Amino acid sequence: MKKYIIIVLLFLSLVIVSGCISEEVELEVFAREGGATEPEEGTYSHEEGKEVVVEAIPEEGYKFQGWERTGSAEECDQYDRVCTFTIKEDSSLAAHFAEEETRPTYNLDVTVEGQGSVEIDPYEEEYEEGAEVTLEVVPEEGWVFNEWALEDVINEDDEDDQDVITLTMDSNRKVIAYFVEDVGEHELEMIDMEGGTTVPEPGTHIYEDDEEVIAEAMPDEEWQFQGWEMEGSAVECDTYNKICNFTIKEDSMLAAHFTEEEIDEYELDLGVYTNGGTTDPEPGTYIYEEGEKVTVEAIPDDGYKFQGWEMEGSTEDCAWNETICEFIIDENSLLGAHFDLEHELH
Repeated sequence: MKKYIIIVLLFLSLVIVSGCISEEVELEVFAREGGATEPEEGTYSHEEGKEVVVEAIPEEGYKFQGWERTGSAEECDQYDRVCTFTIKEDSSLAAHFAEEETRPTYNLDVTVEGQGSVEIDPYEEEYEEGAEVTLEVVPEEGWVFNEWALEDVINEDDEDDQDVITLTMDSNRKVIAYFVEDVGEHELEMIDMEGGTTVPEPGTHIYEDDEEVIAEAMPDEEWQFQGWEMEGSAVECDTYNKICNFTIKEDSMLAAHFTEEEIDEYELDLGVYTNGGTTDPEPGTYIYEEGEKVTVEAIPDDGYKFQGWEMEGSTEDCAWNETICEFIIDENSLLGAHFDLEHELH
C-alpha cells in the first residue's frame, strides 16, 4: 500500500512539473534592402505568450515601407516601424524599405551694387525645389535701395523696387540688389480730382530737397477752383490761390478741389414805350445767364421812325439812338423803345 501511494505521488509531481513548463515557439526576423531590424535578422525562440518587440531601422536615403507578417506578428500595425505583439505560434516578420524620393536642389547667389546688404531668410547653402526665400534690403546710411535686378526672380505679387521680395526656388538664382546715394529727394503726390486738372499733372513727381515747386489748379469749363488740400511742405501755400508755390523739404501732397460754377441769372424787361413799332425779340421779360451777350433790335411800323432807347442796368452800354442794342448782361436791366411819326400832319 505504501509503495502504491509513492507511485501516485510521483505521477502527480510529473504532471505538475510538465504543466509548468511553457512551450517554445520561433520568430524569424528579416530585413530587406535599405535597412535593418532590432533585434537583427535571425531566428529567435520565445516562450509561448511572451511579448515581443521588433523595430525597423531604415538606412540613410531609405524609408520604412511596411512589414510582411505571418503568425502572431499579424497583430502589428503594418506601417508602424515598431512592431509589438504577443507570440503564440511560430511567426515571421520582414521589414521592407524603399529609397526616399530626392528633390532637386538649387543655389541662390545674392550680390550688392552700392552700399547696403541683403538679409536672406532662411539662409541655406542649397535650397530644395519649391522652397520660398525672403530677401530684405538694408541700405547703409546715406544710401537708398533702388531696385532688384532680373525681372524673373520675384513673385507675381511683388514689385522690383520693393524692399522685401519672395523667391520661389525652381532653378539656380542670381539676384543683384542696387543701392544709390541718397541725394535728398522727395515725392510730391498730385491727386486727380473731379472738375479739373493740375500742372504738374496728377501722379507722383520727384524733386530734390529744397527745390522750388509751382503747382497750378486748372478747372474744367463750367467748374471753379475751390481750394487746395495740402500735406507736407505744400502747407506753405495759400489754400485759395490757384497757384501754389512752395519749397519742398519732405514728401508732400496736393489735391485741387473743384466745384461746379453757379451761374447767376438776370431779367431783361423789354418794352415799347410809345406806339409805332415793336422789338426783336418782341416786348416781354426775358431771363439770361450772367455774362451772356444780348442783341435787341427796334423795328418801326410803316410811317414811323425809331426815336431812341430808354435804358437801365446793363443796357446802358448801348448807343441810345441806334436801332440795334448789343450788350453783356450782368444785372437786371430794362430796355424800352420809343417811336414817332416820320412826318407830323398839319
